[in-house]
Amino acid sequence: MKTNRKQPVAASLPDGMIKSGFDIDPRQILICETEVYGLISGPSWLRQSVVGFLEKLGYVRNPYEKCAMVLPPEPKALIDDKSSGGRKDPVNDGLILIEVDDVLEGGNQRHRKSVENFYETYKCGKREKIVDLGDEGTLISGIRVRRHRDKRSSWDMNEYTATKLQGIEYPRGLI
Repeated sequence: MKTNRKQPVAASLPDGMIKSGFDIDPRQILICETEVYGLISGPSWLRQSVVGFLEKLGYVRNPYEKCAMVLPPEPKALIDDKSSGGRKDPVNDGLILIEVDDVLEGGNQRHRKSVENFYETYKCGKREKIVDLGDEGTLISGIRVRRHRDKRSSWDMNEYTATKLQGIEYPRGLI
């Protein structure tokens, strides 16, 4: 259902709510006073909420790719960074990619601690370590993401291409 946030959205009560013994007349309806996931504006509201939460944890939105957020190294790490393997350039402590309602993240122990706070607040339907999934990997917004034993990563849309896309026939001379 499309909403412009000015138009009220109403819904009948879920069966479970009525059967659970709530003291509610089953003829009542619910009026949504906030965004609801599944509405046209729901994903943008969710993304704004997630981005704001991550910014409070210290993540910074990439100015060139709004779906990417990094956890910059702490100032002390820039002076004496043993976690970078001797690299002289600063290495971010974490990276989070947000695609509608999918999250792909990784990083060091500081990132792990911060991201646990995120997962406590935002209940995600599926949470897996890609490295543990082997060659099967996982699907994120139609993209198969894999982490191989030799530590390479690969991304492809082969399944999506094979199952969702179809050829388009057009008469000769049309183009």
